[in-house]
Amino acid sequence: MEVKRFKDKRMNIMVNKIGLPEIVAEWCLSKSKKYCLWIANQIGDKQCYRVNWFLESQTSHQEQKLNNFSNEIDTILDWKKEIQDINLNDYNFIKALKEANKFQKSLFVPNENGLKNTNVVLDCGEFKWVQLIETKDCKEEGSAMGHCIGNSSHNQRISSGVSIAFSLRDKYNRPHLTVEAYSKDKRIFEFKGHSNSSPKPEYLNYFVELNNKYNFSEITDNTKLAFENNVKAVQEIASSNSTFFTFDFQLRLGLLPFESGESYLEQINISSAKSVNIPDNVKIYNSFSIATSGSVVLGDNVLIGGDLSLNVNKRNLTIGDNVGVGGNLLLTKELMNTKDINKLNYFGRVVLVEQ
Repeated sequence: MEVKRFKDKRMNIMVNKIGLPEIVAEWCLSKSKKYCLWIANQIGDKQCYRVNWFLESQTSHQEQKLNNFSNEIDTILDWKKEIQDINLNDYNFIKALKEANKFQKSLFVPNENGLKNTNVVLDCGEFKWVQLIETKDCKEEGSAMGHCIGNSSHNQRISSGVSIAFSLRDKYNRPHLTVEAYSKDKRIFEFKGHSNSSPKPEYLNYFVELNNKYNFSEITDNTKLAFENNVKAVQEIASSNSTFFTFDFQLRLGLLPFESGESYLEQINISSAKSVNIPDNVKIYNSFSIATSGSVVLGDNVLIGGDLSLNVNKRNLTIGDNVGVGGNLLLTKELMNTKDINKLNYFGRVVLVEQ
């Protein structure tokens, strides 16, 4: 059998000597150019089942195992980065992971830069979610984050069980995000970064994991704005809980497909290459603009309270029955001559717009 040669010597070793499939060797190289051979040996050393996690990762079970293994490798590499005087070649995977976890745990203790509370309820790898339970937990969180979670109204509510609160901590036990929700209905009303700032978008990926565990019901208007810069997190949460974000919020972000609901936004502009499907009985009480190279469907009994602007190929436009527009129709020249436009009940005038 012909041996494949690679420009990168490390790939030659991993594929032709260690015997890893090319896709697995590439993954080892992507994890660490410096330590890819050590990683490759841990996979190839009587650990053939790990190879299957790559080759069969189309199943959710295998994907989870691969993700867990990837996080464990990251933990080991972080340990090596912090402790310079160790040689990874002296450790196999199990021994290295044990020492790395021991080192990480030693960092997650009270010190001048860390907090006392180590009540971890969810381990997300690089970050951990800690639950705030006692008054002292709330006070140290508020002091470290510079917000009001440590005030009496919050800590009494949390310590009595009326609400539940969580803190996203890094490996040094430093907080980055605080979440508080009512215990009874799981509605989130506090969602804060440092000094009451909007949480960084990358932290929202860890919140998705917390939500998967606790299944929060919804998030209030003044806190959901943090998600505007992480639409993927919004989609993941909305796919399992349609009530978490309001219809208006999802509509404003252009999430597709839309669900039935009512919108009171002053102006909605959807510009996308995707198809736009407005289902039956949707009510948008102000102006609505759609520009897409995909298809557009306006379902039955759709109501647009303001102007309706359409920029779409006429062959891709479908208009249902009893569609009402309270304002003007803003149409391209192509749509001006479309018979389906006559199905619209509008109370303003038709305005020609450039395509």
